[in-house]
Amino acid sequence: MRDKETAAGFKSEILSRLAVYIVLTAWLMLGLYVLIINEYVGVSPELVKHFISTEQSGIRFRALILLAPFILTIIGYLVNERAKFMGKTLIAERELRMLFNDLILALANAIDAKSKWTNGHSERVAGYALSIAD
Repeated sequence: MRDKETAAGFKSEILSRLAVYIVLTAWLMLGLYVLIINEYVGVSPELVKHFISTEQSGIRFRALILLAPFILTIIGYLVNERAKFMGKTLIAERELRMLFNDLILALANAIDAKSKWTNGHSERVAGYALSIAD
């Protein structure tokens, strides 16, 4: 069971880091594109004309380059939210298991408390079962 929790925690951590890398990559792409275009076109008004001109080839590519950082930012946010949700789920599952174990122990103690002859019987049987299972 520990291996499953450890693997899920590791996956959650990777998803959190992946979200940051996605966002950084998107903004780096936009920055590089603007830098390259500014290098070739020159002044800023020409840069604006370059983006809104219908005569230029590759309008869809430019739109993709401009929208990619925003789209990847949203994807990064969603990945990060999933990682947070996975972490919260792991914590809730661990608490639920602890509560379940405490409930079983309380029921066993209530059964054993009925008689001085059966006192501790349930715990001994559980110990034997665990020994046999190992």
